[in-house]
Amino acid sequence: MDVGPTACTTWRAFFISEGIRHQTEEEIDRLCSDHEIEPGDFDDPVADWYSAHHSECVGGPCAKAHRLLREIDFRPNLETGKAP
Repeated sequence: MDVGPTACTTWRAFFISEGIRHQTEEEIDRLCSDHEIEPGDFDDPVADWYSAHHSECVGGPCAKAHRLLREIDFRPNLETGKAP
C-alpha cells in the first residue's frame, strides 16, 4: 500500500504518481509555493519533513479513514423514535 513519498522518491515522480499537474508556469509556481521548493528541485529527493507530513496527514491510513468517515452523521435520528 502506497502511503506517500519516500526519501528516495523525487518531487517529479511524486507529482506524477499523485496525478499533480506540473506542466505550465502557473502550475509550477503553485507547486513550488505549496511544497516550499524551487523549479530546479523537481529531480531532487522529496524532503524528509514533507514525506513525514504526507504520510501522517494525507496518505496514511488514519488520514484516509478520516476522509471517508468525516461525512457520516453518527448521531441518532431522534425524529424516528417515540417521545417519552
